[in-house]
Amino acid sequence: MTTAQGIEFIRNILDEPKYEYFGSDADLGTVFREAMREAATTLARECWHRGEKEALRPLWAEVTLTLSPAGVGTMPERFLFIESVRSNFQDDTDKFWPHKYVSPGVFARRGNRTPFEPGIPFNSPMAAQYYGRAEYTIVGGNIHATSNGIVSTPNKQIKVSYIRVPTISQTTTDSLPMATYIHPTICDKAAEILYRKEHPGDDRSAIGSILDIEGALYKVMRGQAQ
Repeated sequence: MTTAQGIEFIRNILDEPKYEYFGSDADLGTVFREAMREAATTLARECWHRGEKEALRPLWAEVTLTLSPAGVGTMPERFLFIESVRSNFQDDTDKFWPHKYVSPGVFARRGNRTPFEPGIPFNSPMAAQYYGRAEYTIVGGNIHATSNGIVSTPNKQIKVSYIRVPTISQTTTDSLPMATYIHPTICDKAAEILYRKEHPGDDRSAIGSILDIEGALYKVMRGQAQ
């Protein structure tokens, strides 16, 4: 579904008083795009927590970052979730080792202690379990990661896999974010968001019904469907 089709989908859901409430046709494009962006972000978070990776596949990205002298990798765009951080633990190899997430406070505290305790290699399974090894944290939207200080030239590259923040293109022929099968749900959720805003007239309980398919099926099973 394209952006234009998504806008038309929402227009078909809205009743006349609500449509007129948002103003002229020229204003509706911006209003609808913002509602779809908010809806897509909400749904992306829900899919992530449910483990519904197929829905998030178009939002998945991976980038290789060069760490600054302070061990900071600057992310190129906003993200919802970090899936993994890996480091080329030796400068002369393309092997990347997974880092373990720790909170910013823990990461900062461990950074003030002696890193890379002798006897536990950086690339060993034990490395991510102890302070100063193969760890990362997130501060201000960027990645802070440890680097291998026991090699002659410390590694300075990390691979970051992440889920991007959904965006709604200004180009009407571009596709909506997330998997295709989620697009109608984005529009339905966007219409629900618009209806929840203060407006004249009665609310419509049917809006957002796509989001509660399980509840509807349960009512049918209980003989409660209207």
